[in-house]
Amino acid sequence: MNAVWPEPTGDPAADAIVSGLDGADALSPGDEVEAYRTALDALSRLLEEQPRLPGTP
Repeated sequence: MNAVWPEPTGDPAADAIVSGLDGADALSPGDEVEAYRTALDALSRLLEEQPRLPGTP
C-alpha cells in the first residue's frame, strides 16, 4: 500500500495549503519553522472563513 502525503482533506483550499509543506523537511531549520508557521496561519484564516472542513461533523 502506498501512502499519499499529505492525505486529502476533502477541501481543495486546505489541501493546497498542506501540500505546500511537501519538502519542508529539506529546508534549513528556520525556513522549515517559517513554512509551518505560514501554513498554520493560512489554515487559521481558512477556518475563520469556513468553520468546518467538508466531511467533518
